[in-house]
Order: sequence, then C-alpha cells, then structure tokens
Amino acid sequence: MKQLKLITRILLIILVILSSLSFLAMISVCIAMMVPYWGRTMGNEASGFFNVALMFTFFIGIVTFILWSIFLKQRKQKNDTK
Repeated sequence: MKQLKLITRILLIILVILSSLSFLAMISVCIAMMVPYWGRTMGNEASGFFNVALMFTFFIGIVTFILWSIFLKQRKQKNDTK
C-alpha cells in the first residue's frame, strides 16, 4: 500500500511538471502568433490556428490547475501527518 502511494505521488509530480511545461509552451505559442508578421504571412488560416491555440491553452490551463491543487493538497496532508 505504501509503495502504491509512492508510485502515485511520483506519477502526479511527473504529470504536474509536464502539464506546467506544456501550458507555458502554449502561452508562448499564443504570444508568438500575436506577432503581426506571422498573421500576415499565414492569411486567413492564422485566425483559426490562433483560436485553436487559445482553446488548447485554456484546457491545458484547467488541467494544470487541477493537478497543482491535487499536488498541494497531498503535500499539505503529508505535512499535517508529521
């Protein structure tokens, strides 16, 4: 049972890190898409790509927030038991 908790905690930490990095990457993609030169070179397709990037950023942000809240809740419970 203790080993399962450890594996779950390690998996949660890995998911939190990956989710946070992908969230930051999507934010940087959205900022890069706001550059006027990129929009002019892509034409009408740019707005569709930008909308999809914003939507992915929103959903990844929700997942990141949920994972961070679970991680911090587990950390608080671990500190309370000590």
